[in-house]
Amino acid sequence: MAVDKTLIEGAAFAAAPLGVQGQEISTAINKVAQAGLNYMVAKKANYDIIDSQYRQFAENVLDYSGLQGEEFSLLYDQLMEGKDDYIQGNTKDRSMKIRELQVLANDYDSYKKLREHIAVNLNTLSPNFTTSEEGEDLIDALEGEGKALTPKNGRLGLKVGDNWMSMTDLGSYIQSNSIDINAKNSLADLTSKIINNKSYNTQGTSYLIDNWMQGANKHSLIYDNITGQGSYYSKTVTDLQTQTYNEVYGPGTNIAGEKGDQLVSKQDALTIVDSIVNSPGNKSLLDKELNKFFTDNTNNKFNSTRPVKIDDDDDDEEGRYVLQSDDGPTIRVNADEREVGKFYADMQNRDAGFVEYTGVEDDEEEPPTV
Repeated sequence: MAVDKTLIEGAAFAAAPLGVQGQEISTAINKVAQAGLNYMVAKKANYDIIDSQYRQFAENVLDYSGLQGEEFSLLYDQLMEGKDDYIQGNTKDRSMKIRELQVLANDYDSYKKLREHIAVNLNTLSPNFTTSEEGEDLIDALEGEGKALTPKNGRLGLKVGDNWMSMTDLGSYIQSNSIDINAKNSLADLTSKIINNKSYNTQGTSYLIDNWMQGANKHSLIYDNITGQGSYYSKTVTDLQTQTYNEVYGPGTNIAGEKGDQLVSKQDALTIVDSIVNSPGNKSLLDKELNKFFTDNTNNKFNSTRPVKIDDDDDDEEGRYVLQSDDGPTIRVNADEREVGKFYADMQNRDAGFVEYTGVEDDEEEPPTV
């Protein structure tokens, strides 16, 4: 049987060394291996870059947090848990993660600033707020190490009572519960100007007080001692307890009931004032009440600097007047009521308690100087 020539040639080819064709295959394999290596090197370099980016944003969060010790360590671990998602994510995923870290850094920065503000300005908060349960809880949280921080919808915040508040809301909330120092100072200036004018008009003062109230923190006007003589809230509660139920509600009303002639109890006084202050339907009434409170206070301060007629058992002379003043000696003068206004004008010329009284005509008997 004859041997197939094709099989003989194929066997010879297979047994022969690789030669030129084999070298080409080897070169191709090397190129594939090198390409794979280059890819891995490039991927590792890209991984390092992305890892570095994430760490930089994470470190910003840590720096802004102001946390220390255990809380700092917990935050670090929490941030590192999100690193793999960032590295393996696509461009959109990474952008969203960066945004999340930036917001977190800003929230921690706001938290740190709120803590610093409370540490320095605790006495500027309304006493009505700092002694409340919500106020005490919030101050404890801001004075602590961040354990009360609660995340929600990608933001940091704190629980205040039953409500969760973001850092932005907390800043506004604290401001609204602070004593309005600007309002206090501007009211003092306004009162001083009214007193120096030496004339008083209730309607005009009420108008000025209304304008002053427009730019003030109403919560502070209600609960803080803006006048230096007690807050609207505390004074109103106290004043109500000096009145009967008939005087407050009107005689024969169902509200007064059998208590009609009795003095209003403290609990009922608190309920009445809380209703005026907190009920949205009483906004107009509250504005009128506040205006009257501050107008009356200004009126009282104006009157306290005016000469008023007094009875003096040690002196039989009639028409004696005393100048009531907190910043100088008590000065008395004999004068006709018609001359009291002129007497006050002359008080501007007083020197160390000496007053030259010029309110008498030349042909009249000159009253003694004091």
